[in-house]
Amino acid sequence: MPSASANTRAQSTNRRVPRAFNKVDGVRAVNAHDAEEAAISRRHNDTNVLTLGERTTSPEQALEIVKSFLSTDFEGGRHQRRVEKIAKVEGHNHPSDSTSQA
Repeated sequence: MPSASANTRAQSTNRRVPRAFNKVDGVRAVNAHDAEEAAISRRHNDTNVLTLGERTTSPEQALEIVKSFLSTDFEGGRHQRRVEKIAKVEGHNHPSDSTSQA
């Protein structure tokens, strides 16, 4: 199970919501349209907020997407550097950075 807390949000078609969430330090949001997109976003971008379009996602699809999002871990590796750059711009260390200081 992923170590960071993850959140979900459903709202109409949801196109602008991830942009607003991503303006908050420490938040990496995705508006996933399917389970694979949710998993890739977690693995590659360490996303911690999932948004779903209420009008465009069936309850069955939503459940599949949420399960995929919550059960996928961040890969780190070649993706770690990008996430650390984002955290640096935000002014704090990424929690999975073993060299970070509190």
